[in-house]
Amino acid sequence: MKRLCGIWLLVTLVFTLGANTGCHSFSRVNRLEPIEGHLDLPAPGSKLRETGIVGGWAVAESGVKRIAVYIDKQFIRFIKPEEKRPDIAKIYAHDFPESAEKSGWTFMLDVSKMADGVHEIVTQVETNKGGMREFAPVQFQVIH
Repeated sequence: MKRLCGIWLLVTLVFTLGANTGCHSFSRVNRLEPIEGHLDLPAPGSKLRETGIVGGWAVAESGVKRIAVYIDKQFIRFIKPEEKRPDIAKIYAHDFPESAEKSGWTFMLDVSKMADGVHEIVTQVETNKGGMREFAPVQFQVIH
């Protein structure tokens, strides 16, 4: 009986702790309001040499305050979506009137000083109401 209780305790710990440690999600969402977006560039698996374009789009119910860009878990910069994206406006104008029309953003990334190899970029959207959403990482390769 003692052995059975020990096994039961072990099984309970494995399932309880395993769910919290083994299933980490890269996408964090604060459910204050709906937030949508996508990192369009660089495309997964892209090869960059000296510079590369980083860009995408983001919309939120209260409007997008800024997008934080991280490479290899290091903060790179904030950027505000100010570029017209008619394709996104056509889809999201009804649900996100504050941010759909000018939802695009891009910037040039200097990779000339980055090490050769695989790197990971993550974008995090912050809304005007303080909502946050972090999108899944995209891997790209630097080749000099």
